[in-house]
Amino acid sequence: MKDWERIREVRPDITDYVIHWVRPKIEEGKYKKPLEILLDVIESGYLKPTFATRPSIYDRSRRPTIKGPYPAVCFTEQSLECFIKSCRVLSSHYYPYGIALYKMALYHYGGRPIIYGSEDILGTPIQISESGYELGKEVYKDGLPKDFQYLWMRYEPLPNLDGYVVDWTHEREWRCRVKIFHDRQLGNTLEEGIPLILPAVYDNRRNRWIRFLPKILVRSGDERDTVSEVITELLPAWREDCQNDYLKAYFKLLPKVNIIALSELEDNPEANKLDWMIPEKGS
Repeated sequence: MKDWERIREVRPDITDYVIHWVRPKIEEGKYKKPLEILLDVIESGYLKPTFATRPSIYDRSRRPTIKGPYPAVCFTEQSLECFIKSCRVLSSHYYPYGIALYKMALYHYGGRPIIYGSEDILGTPIQISESGYELGKEVYKDGLPKDFQYLWMRYEPLPNLDGYVVDWTHEREWRCRVKIFHDRQLGNTLEEGIPLILPAVYDNRRNRWIRFLPKILVRSGDERDTVSEVITELLPAWREDCQNDYLKAYFKLLPKVNIIALSELEDNPEANKLDWMIPEKGS
């Protein structure tokens, strides 16, 4: 057994999956619950990149969390057990809903761990009068290259005068930009977002290509049943309306996707082993 395999066997905080948290949002003036947003994602078949605007801690204006010219999709590399604890402790910030993607497959597609650091890593903001300025975006010069600015995240662990720190390292965040990737069986991936069915990866231990299916995370068993019923009921219409070959393959595999009710795993020391580390044979 190799060293990296031995470490993974004894470290329960290491996981093979990264999770995209699903939160409520306001759409067209209407509040949508996390479960509604999750169902929208399942129907679309992809995760849409954004600049993740947030209120500034200084003047409450909204600023993009994702820096640079490219939007991205965010993930957390927390283990399933830690994900559940985060939702419980910071229930106003984290919600027990998400899509989990196999980390190796996301890396193969282009996802990467983020860069935690102070703003001097980014460089100097490009001003409105300068070449390279883009409205609604925060693009920098003389620092981190533009192609990698989306990976930067502010890290200021020293408390300010109010005792406030900026430290989100517990999320072990990953980010991913959309790219057109050619899958050997399914064809080209989507232009609209990160596909929930990622391209297959070659597994040297098994000496074959494996496609790892996503996992759907919901709060309760009742919600798991609801999601399963919605998929069963609406899948024929989704497939009939679909014009994209990659999405057609996604809808074909969707009934095989695991739906996990997090409430059933709370306070369970075996939570990280419950079909979490095991690859699923999608194709």
